[in-house]
Amino acid sequence: MEGAGIARYSTWMSHHKVEKMVAVRTPVAASTEPTRRTLDERVFIRFPALVRAFCFVYARLPPSSRLRRAFTARSTRRFADAFNRRDWDVLLPFLHPEFEFEGAEGPVGGYFPDLPKVHNGRDDYLHMLETLVEEWEELTLQSEEVIDLGDRLFGVSHVTGHGRLSGIALDIHLFQVVTLRNGMIVHQRDFGDRDRALEAAGLSA
Repeated sequence: MEGAGIARYSTWMSHHKVEKMVAVRTPVAASTEPTRRTLDERVFIRFPALVRAFCFVYARLPPSSRLRRAFTARSTRRFADAFNRRDWDVLLPFLHPEFEFEGAEGPVGGYFPDLPKVHNGRDDYLHMLETLVEEWEELTLQSEEVIDLGDRLFGVSHVTGHGRLSGIALDIHLFQVVTLRNGMIVHQRDFGDRDRALEAAGLSA
């Protein structure tokens, strides 16, 4: 079951080819059980300076480095697991103080009801997350793949859930373009449309 998400995306990708990909692609194994905070997550939360130091080293590794690929996959899965258990404190240390988030335009009135499209800073981002899970029940994020372009990451995730009041089902692929500064996330933009996301990441559609 652990590779089910990767297999599903591989099938999806066979119908949506990416040309001239000059980047490092890494699959992300899906969690098969509910997760808890790991020891390193507890340390990072308590000592955020270690996160900044770790990210600084990470930023200086080439995308093809085995160490960087392993950390990229682990961090991507870490973020999905933390989201699914609503453990926002795990996410915040990896966000740059000038972090900005741009939400996707969803197929049903947008993913972020009654919220602005752009969210500035960690507090605004946290408020958005809390509002999001209030609006969408059993909202689950499963990361499937990440493409490392050095100063940017292109992520593909599968999102499921349903509207708490409307009952409308959500079962989509979400595309994320993340910009890094010294290894920390300074900007993230989500897309529901693959081609627009590839264009924003600087990849050929």
